[in-house]
Amino acid sequence: SGIGEALALEYAKTTAKNLFICGRNEKRLNEVARKATELGAKVHTKIIDVSSRSEMEKWLEECHQTAPLNLVIANAGTSSVGETLDSVYNTFNTNLYGVLNTILPAIELYRKTPISSPANRPSIAVVSSMAGYHGLATCPSYSASKAAVKAYGEALRVKLKPEGINVSIICPGFVRSRITDQNTCPM
Repeated sequence: SGIGEALALEYAKTTAKNLFICGRNEKRLNEVARKATELGAKVHTKIIDVSSRSEMEKWLEECHQTAPLNLVIANAGTSSVGETLDSVYNTFNTNLYGVLNTILPAIELYRKTPISSPANRPSIAVVSSMAGYHGLATCPSYSASKAAVKAYGEALRVKLKPEGINVSIICPGFVRSRITDQNTCPM
């Protein structure tokens, strides 16, 4: 949903021949897949918990065997209203480890795949947030997890450039979604 859905539909409409999308909610995932298929992409879906390192490694390998990956977007994100012990851990597990569990296997797959031309350099997009620039009092764990993702992505961009792997960090502002619908702060 939210940014993930918008990205999937845009890529289905413009450039994706094979589109691999995952999520936790089967109904929402299937609806995005239906729309993306109507736009012309061959869509592969997976219900998965991005905080599971082994599941993500296995799924990304399966994706890469189906069609070589050339762009991986790590768009894991969750937040909660009111921070409890459980919600703080859940936020970090999804927002930080979900991103790591997406991009680290992708990097290893990219390293094993020869780059056919400079124009076809493999890419990783890391979705952080404007909240990664300055902590928001209403969502400290969200802000901190997105700051970690932002800093890690910035460092990876420099580290992976000599290997021919592009890394972009995306820091959107507030986007209307079911997550931000819970916000109690002004947007």
